[in-house]
Amino acid sequence: MKALMQWGARCLHAVDATGLERIPAQGRYLVATNHAGVRGALLLGALLEREIVFVVSARFLSVPGAAAIARGVGGIFVSPGDMLGLRMLRECSAALDRGALLGVMTEGRLMNGRYGPPKRGASYLAARLQLGLWPVSIRLRGPTARIRVGALLPAPAAVDRRSLDAATDRLAEQLRSVA
Repeated sequence: MKALMQWGARCLHAVDATGLERIPAQGRYLVATNHAGVRGALLLGALLEREIVFVVSARFLSVPGAAAIARGVGGIFVSPGDMLGLRMLRECSAALDRGALLGVMTEGRLMNGRYGPPKRGASYLAARLQLGLWPVSIRLRGPTARIRVGALLPAPAAVDRRSLDAATDRLAEQLRSVA
């Protein structure tokens, strides 16, 4: 599957990537991206040296092509009511234990043609599972893909609103600065 993804990524995009080599080949990390959709997730998965498993909205289960792709790459499906649930944490932890990176698109869902502001989900998962956060900006413009990796951020110290908001603000700033 990885070879097919790499071939597809090279056929569909002229890739300009900086910093991917800094993401370690081992260790438990969360890769937090801006919302680049299915195409961005597949592209990042093809370019990284190790597996990345994205947390995906359960709404994708009703989109035939997207659901098949997300299942094929091991997406962890969550519904809004299960975003903070133990099942999601267990599935995320199992993916990390297999050596995969955990991926989260920070901006939530598309509304009125735009993505919303960064949500606390990535910071929450990083705090609960004690993961360093790698900010990764993905910009897709026609056939060109621009990917930039920011500086590694530590896991939030606590799972409370103040800590998660502060971590989310730092993450958003990193994503803006490398975009």
